[in-house]
Amino acid sequence: MTQSKRRLSGIAILLSLPFAASPALAEDETVNRLLASQCAQCHGTNGYARGDFEDIAGEEAGDLFEDLSDMKGEDRPENIMDHQALGYSDEQIRRIARYYASLPEDDPERQAGSEREGEVEIERAGEHEYEREYEREYEREDEHEDEREREEHDDDERDEDDD
Repeated sequence: MTQSKRRLSGIAILLSLPFAASPALAEDETVNRLLASQCAQCHGTNGYARGDFEDIAGEEAGDLFEDLSDMKGEDRPENIMDHQALGYSDEQIRRIARYYASLPEDDPERQAGSEREGEVEIERAGEHEYEREYEREYEREDEHEDEREREEHDDDERDEDDD
């Protein structure tokens, strides 16, 4: 091998080393998230679906990889997931699966929302109780007013009788 060919081979090897050996690049969270961003259309941001779609956050990476690989391997793609999976290499599917597996299974925003819904229900219950108490007070005032009117009427009748 000539000296210039060895030099070019050495340069090629040196240039490829950072990409092959870099653990930061191999597991770059940003790359994984970008690959998974297509899934957000149906499965929600960060894998927490809205509506009838399945949550995929917190699922086992192996299960997700297997499911997507099965979809990719369909002879005749039948649904949108089969078509989506066709667009990814096996390594990209592994990255997507690892990304979703790294997320918590329960959506923190959904939990905060349900806690807030509970607070709202308590507030509403309090408002309803306030309304009921107001209605009771109003009824008591009506009863007192009716009683006063009866007493006044009785007093007027007595006064007429006395005359």
